[in-house]
Amino acid sequence: MLSPSRFRQIVSALFVLNIALRLIFIIGTEQVPVMWDARLYSSAGLGLIHYAGHPDRFGHPEDHAAADSAFYRSQFEHTMAEFIEGEQIRWLYYDKPTVAEAQEYIFLSGPVYPMYLAGVFLFDVGGDFTLVRLLNILLDSLCLLLVMLIAKELFDRRAAILVGVIYLFYLPFVLYTGLVSPDLPTSLFMLLAYYLVLMWYKREKRSFIYLSGLMLGLLVLTKPTAVLLWLPFAAAFLYDNRKTPQQAMAVMAKALIPFLLVVLPWLILTSLYFGKFSIRDPQYSEANIRSSSSIKYEGYDLDYVDQDFWLKSVPYIIKEDPLGYAGLLVKKFIRLWSQPYNDFDRSFILTKSSGRLLHLVLIITGLFGVLLFAVNDKRGLVLLLFIPVYYTVLHLIFHSLGRYNFNAMPIVIIASAAVIIKTADFIGQAIKSSGPFRAVAPFVLTGVGGAFVLSFPERHFVVLFGGTFGTTFLLVIKILVLTAVMYYIVRSILRRAGRKAAVRIAGFPAVLFLLILISRGSAAPTWVEWKCRLQNPGQSAGVVLYVPGNFRLQPGELVRIVIDMVTGENMAVPFNLTVNGRRDVFQVDQPPVSGFYYKKGTYDIYEEMLEINRGRMRAWRFIPFDPVMFNDLLDRFGFIDINFSVADSLSAAGGFIDLFGNFKISGAGTVLIPDLTHSSIERFVEKGDPRIWTEYKISSDSVISYYIDDVRRKVVRTDDLSQSPGRQSGRYRIFIEVKRFDETRYYF
Repeated sequence: MLSPSRFRQIVSALFVLNIALRLIFIIGTEQVPVMWDARLYSSAGLGLIHYAGHPDRFGHPEDHAAADSAFYRSQFEHTMAEFIEGEQIRWLYYDKPTVAEAQEYIFLSGPVYPMYLAGVFLFDVGGDFTLVRLLNILLDSLCLLLVMLIAKELFDRRAAILVGVIYLFYLPFVLYTGLVSPDLPTSLFMLLAYYLVLMWYKREKRSFIYLSGLMLGLLVLTKPTAVLLWLPFAAAFLYDNRKTPQQAMAVMAKALIPFLLVVLPWLILTSLYFGKFSIRDPQYSEANIRSSSSIKYEGYDLDYVDQDFWLKSVPYIIKEDPLGYAGLLVKKFIRLWSQPYNDFDRSFILTKSSGRLLHLVLIITGLFGVLLFAVNDKRGLVLLLFIPVYYTVLHLIFHSLGRYNFNAMPIVIIASAAVIIKTADFIGQAIKSSGPFRAVAPFVLTGVGGAFVLSFPERHFVVLFGGTFGTTFLLVIKILVLTAVMYYIVRSILRRAGRKAAVRIAGFPAVLFLLILISRGSAAPTWVEWKCRLQNPGQSAGVVLYVPGNFRLQPGELVRIVIDMVTGENMAVPFNLTVNGRRDVFQVDQPPVSGFYYKKGTYDIYEEMLEINRGRMRAWRFIPFDPVMFNDLLDRFGFIDINFSVADSLSAAGGFIDLFGNFKISGAGTVLIPDLTHSSIERFVEKGDPRIWTEYKISSDSVISYYIDDVRRKVVRTDDLSQSPGRQSGRYRIFIEVKRFDETRYYF
């Protein structure tokens, strides 16, 4: 067993190593630009600096005339040039704010972080954001120290050391030291509050309660998602002291004093500023919750929205489709917890794949770990459950993405480490009593079964058995495997803790995994897509479209060929387009071919940092089509035959074009495909494709898709659409889009 002195030595070593590794990361690798919300925090800090020197008026940009706005914008630019000379804020598609607008940003973020940045800018006049990142290293290392101390108090020194090692290498914690973000201060205040509560349980010193109230007050003012974080702390304190509720309330009243001293002045100031009771800009949350409640667009923050997007209220959306909204909540849960923050596919020490695997292990073991309070009444354990639940509920309502699990992950890691230690002890005891093979084999089988349930792709069964039957068949198999895995876990817990504890610990994860399986297995975008690679001149693919006989276009109406394609990396991509025997040579993303996703400055950042050219970004390509030629082809042939192949020069260079298609899916007259106009950078982060999947009504009488490979002397029509073996009945995502003078659109 580790002695206290040896434990302190290890903690000190991990603390120093954490600083060293983060320092190497900051100095030796490219950092994410100061953009998105970071521009708001930085601008608010600069606005505070300007107000300190010119305290005549604060905020309210709506009170300024156009000439005043130009003057205040120049004042902001002057302040920014004075205090930031190195790395600049990346404004992307936003305009630089006026001083008044920059000052008002403080009501979006809360005052703590802008005031912190203002202090850094004043101290480091003429610098850039390097000092902010170096201070992030210190904040992150203090978080490392706190999670280890919390784990020691809740469990033991072994668990604390394991927590420290995991924290040291967990990639999001490394990446966040390079961001200008209030997340690190938020984690620090939260962990400090947690540790102070544990210290009060241990020693019952009044100062611990006062300080914990202070930390919770600072949390309210640090980040919007932490505004109500005092609720799980209050609920946990009442739960831990449920035998003496009056005493518990008296102690909480002491914590309330510093809490209100911090929060009330800001609450009064914000309410006076907006003319109604407010702690943040009241319009900010409303926009967030509306967009994140869209069932059709899966709650993503869209780069482009319809004009009537904001007209439907959230209660109306839920009432209109309650089952759809319930399904959306499951999708948002998966999105929140299934992957770590790594928006730019970076690696440091660990590879990207090993980082994802570590995250998955932490989430699964942590899921069981947060329920440890069910079999252990030790005070403080219940916060392991309440804090992750708080962030889960919050992001089921608001936007949900992997980066939003960051503040809860230290707590999940503590719970995970406890489970890993207990599992290792259990295996060790089993080895002593029954031998290595009999002890380890059940755990190996459990791991293999879990991996199969969570990661085996649906499309393999779709290729073999078709769409609906294939996905249903695999879903049934996964449910049976999940049942077997959970049965083994319940039996293992039964022997150690009894039936009630087994049900409480394993029952909730079982239901959760079942919902995840159903959501992922029944979502068509997870299995509906296949691709066909064209890399030789003898290979081609296309569609024959039969358009209704009376459908003709007027001169001047818009018509274009739409194709879902991806090309090779960093390569000019020529290709042949043949329409009813007439061949033209085009080049991807060169006029007249256009590639579409809503072009915001954000995409430039992703293309730059991910080192991907436009051809590799998943997008639709549009090729203009002459309406006169459209009518003529229908008059002469009765159909339009669109064929794609690679040009000889591309083949000689070893390049390729990937065409995408849909397996045959249910829905007469409609097809589920990536949206032609709606996209989201959030979905690109999660799925590698920014486009939202929606249904389109198809107006063609019939469609024949085909694949031709003259190199192999093989011609395939209708049934088998690519080189991949098996059943692939469906169509290529090659369409003709028509926009008539009355704005109606048709798709063939």
